[in-house]
Amino acid sequence: MNKEELETKLNDPSNILIFTSINWYNEDITNYIRSINKNVEIIIINEYVENSYLIKQRNIFAYFAMNNSVDRIMKFVELVMLKISSNKPIILDSKNFIKINKINTICADESTKKMYKRASIISKKEGHILIFGETGSGKEYLARYLHENSLRKRRRFSSINASQIDKLMANSVLFGHKRGSFTGAMTDHRGIIELAHESTLFIDEIENLSLDVQARLLRTVQSGEFSKVGEESKTLISDVRFIAASNQPYENLLKDGQLREDLYFRFRHNISLLPLRERPKDLNIFIMMKIREKEDELKRPIYIEPTIISKLIKQHWSGNFRELSNFMDQLLEIADEEFAITEDNIVV
Repeated sequence: MNKEELETKLNDPSNILIFTSINWYNEDITNYIRSINKNVEIIIINEYVENSYLIKQRNIFAYFAMNNSVDRIMKFVELVMLKISSNKPIILDSKNFIKINKINTICADESTKKMYKRASIISKKEGHILIFGETGSGKEYLARYLHENSLRKRRRFSSINASQIDKLMANSVLFGHKRGSFTGAMTDHRGIIELAHESTLFIDEIENLSLDVQARLLRTVQSGEFSKVGEESKTLISDVRFIAASNQPYENLLKDGQLREDLYFRFRHNISLLPLRERPKDLNIFIMMKIREKEDELKRPIYIEPTIISKLIKQHWSGNFRELSNFMDQLLEIADEEFAITEDNIVV
């Protein structure tokens, strides 16, 4: 096919897919095709080996060496036809998100919208808050949302994970210490509670604090009073709003003695986050968001078989957003080298 014949084909709107074997190393054939018909999809077949870098740069759908099987090529033709017939780009509607710390956070499912609506009301009150939800379900995002919608939003949000604190150092980390109060205390130290004055302190996995530390924390949650290690006779005041979280139901924490009952009752509000598997719209939007991010990175569309998306939505995802995010990152790495992501090159 010469240029004149190609141009005639391109000017015919019924032609939506172009196969060509023109040597594009010597001629920028893709730009020529796009200048005539920007909507047509291009598949190039010639004697050269496949080159994923050129696919990214030239914005074509696929490029095959001539030794490819007809079945493999037809697989990609089917994907082109599916894309053209659906003609639905990934559109991430702003109504499905809320801004948390300048980051779009998914809020598409009705249960999630109701939860954040309640959180918006609670955020403007001054009571302390407990959040319950499985690992990776978004507890810290919710804590940040509560802070950013509160009267304390001008102050820096502070957070700490109780499971990562050395049990022997927990009192010092939280309340601070005086120089010489224990071996290694070479200088005075301000604890995170003092540093979070007039702001919000998020304590994740609070059940990992020992009951003795919880008893000391109880005083601060109740009255704002605390004492540094080595200076217990001196009472300090810190105006802190506490938001604590756990990945276990509070009934289990109280029953197993992991959380002091008197501390639990000092938290005025409880919010429970549903697992991702019970928020299908959130799950679907998250998958689409990850695909869009990868498309922006590669500066080209990514084609994924619909059956793959269906299987992802039906998965259990016990690790919630964290697990799904990790899986999507690995899945979309395929797009770095492949023209499309099909069931032939992944295991879901």
